[in-house]
Amino acid sequence: MERIDFTKCRRIMGKAYNGANGKKIAVEYEGIVYMLKFPPSAENKPTDLSYTNSCFSEHIASSIFRMLGISAQETLLGTFQVAGKTKVVCACKDFTSDGKILYDFCSIKNTILDSDHGGTGTELSDIMESIEKQQFVNPVMLKEH
Repeated sequence: MERIDFTKCRRIMGKAYNGANGKKIAVEYEGIVYMLKFPPSAENKPTDLSYTNSCFSEHIASSIFRMLGISAQETLLGTFQVAGKTKVVCACKDFTSDGKILYDFCSIKNTILDSDHGGTGTELSDIMESIEKQQFVNPVMLKEH
């Protein structure tokens, strides 16, 4: 499988993405905006690798979900040159066009005023409480999916 080199793609300025799993930028590839996800460094992690495999994992998982008929993000694997090094990246089709906004879960959790856990709680009970109390999407519909 040939990987796409995104290095010379036009960068989309004024577009930023949240999340703790690696750095992200927006580029235009073949007329479509993609979020390029760079692998986080494996420095100070229990591995002999100098990188993580998260880009491969994300692309493979998204592809398997779509093969099974489960709606998932559209991804491409590629590379991007950073300071003379070639990085493997996962390009995720940006679905926030036409005025759509993606709110990260932490931001949604921070709107719940009567929660003891701010935006950082990761226990299942805290997440379920946040889903029930948030007011962005019908909680009953969310729990069905």
